[in-house]
Amino acid sequence: MINIRRIRSFSEWERACYLEIASVILSTSKKMNIALSGGSTPIPIYQRIGELLKTLPESKIKKIRFFLVDERNVSTASSRSNSAMIMDTIGRNLVVPFDPTKQSPEGYYQTMCYEIEESGVLDLVVLGCGEDGHTASLFPNTRLLKEKSSSFMENELPSGELRYSMTFSLINNATRRVVFVNDNKEKFQYFNTAISNAGAYPIHKVLSTPNTEVILHEAL
Repeated sequence: MINIRRIRSFSEWERACYLEIASVILSTSKKMNIALSGGSTPIPIYQRIGELLKTLPESKIKKIRFFLVDERNVSTASSRSNSAMIMDTIGRNLVVPFDPTKQSPEGYYQTMCYEIEESGVLDLVVLGCGEDGHTASLFPNTRLLKEKSSSFMENELPSGELRYSMTFSLINNATRRVVFVNDNKEKFQYFNTAISNAGAYPIHKVLSTPNTEVILHEAL
C-alpha cells in the first residue's frame, strides 16, 4: 500500500514538505546525507530549509551534506542547472554540486561515496514526479530503468537529451524517500492504487519501496 498524504491547502502542503526535510536534519547529531531533486516545485521548500540552516550552530552545519538526485547536461552557470538552484536556496557550502562540463557522473558518484563515508547510504532522498511518470531523471523507455547497480549515471532520453541521475538502487537503498507532488491532475493518475499496483511507470519502482512517503497537494 502506498503511503500518501493528500493535503488540500497549498500552504499546508508546503509546510508538510518542509517539515519532512527539517525533521531529518534536526533528528540527530550524527552526520546527515540528503539528496535533493531539482525543478521549480521544491524551490520555496528549499528556501525555507536554507533559512532553517542559518539558525543552526556550526557544529551541526558541518555534519550536513546535500547531493543531487539528478542533473541536466548544463554547467552550474546555467539557469537550467539543478545544482545552481539548490546551492542558491540551500546554501553553497552545504551542497555537493554536479557540473557535467567539469566532472564525469562516475566521478560524482565517487565523491558522493567519499562524503557518505562508512554508512554507505543516504538518510533521505527527495523526489518529484513528472507528467509522464518519471522520477529523478529516470524516464520511461530509457536505459537506466534496467540498471541494477547503485550509482550516478548518464541517461539518454528518447528525445536525445542527456540527463544524469541516481539509479533506482541508490535511491531505494536510502533510509527514507519522500515524493513531493504539487497540484497537477496529470500526475495524480500515478498514485491511483490500481495503476500503482501495476507498476508500469518509473515512479512506481520507488513507491513500492518501504519507508517511502508521498506528500500530494490535491486542491479542491
